[in-house]
Amino acid sequence: GGGGGVEAAAAGGCERVAIRIQTLAFPDLKKPPHLSINPMGTSPAYTDASRGVVMWESGAILSHLLETYDLDNVYHPPPGHALRPAHLQLQQYMIATV
Repeated sequence: GGGGGVEAAAAGGCERVAIRIQTLAFPDLKKPPHLSINPMGTSPAYTDASRGVVMWESGAILSHLLETYDLDNVYHPPPGHALRPAHLQLQQYMIATV
């Protein structure tokens, strides 16, 4: 494993859930424990054992977290909302350029 973890919780209108953020050194990204989660050997990687979820694409992780935990649509407009296209455009721009 890599460095220490950080405990965090969602805030605002989101369902509160404890998460563990773990920072890995670059060499640890290429080791079997991480490669079993992210076969690309890159960061990020996301797992939720209680839901059987393993993801490693940042845009997919972001979408999953919003759809799963932002139940009141505080941080993203729901499908069918007039602002949804603008949200998706901005989300993809941020993923591609940041």
